[in-house]
Amino acid sequence: MEAIYLLRPQKLTVKTTLTGNISTVFLVQRIVDASGLYLSVATGFPGSLHDAWMLHLTNVYWVAEDENILMEPTFDLGGTVVHPLIVGDTAHPNKTWLIRPFKDTGGLMCDHRKFNREVSKARIE
Repeated sequence: MEAIYLLRPQKLTVKTTLTGNISTVFLVQRIVDASGLYLSVATGFPGSLHDAWMLHLTNVYWVAEDENILMEPTFDLGGTVVHPLIVGDTAHPNKTWLIRPFKDTGGLMCDHRKFNREVSKARIE
């Protein structure tokens, strides 16, 4: 079975004692495998930071760039060897170790829209 690595930042909120308002305090980046096993957790980033930048600021980004992680298990897909992937969004960079949806400017073909739905589902499950 192939392993797909998921990237899902989650905003954590707290109720402030002075105003009683709920505000974002920090982000948590969780990377899990296809079975839900945690592989990496990064926290402490401000709530205003986009998850694409958060990934770039973590060790996961640089270790993946150096090909020290996400190398196995592999899956043969019609003669193409597929390594594990991190699932991102359209703001993430194109990387060999990161899968992201197609940018939708209104002209996506049906297959691309379907692909985007599947990537989005994988990202939030």
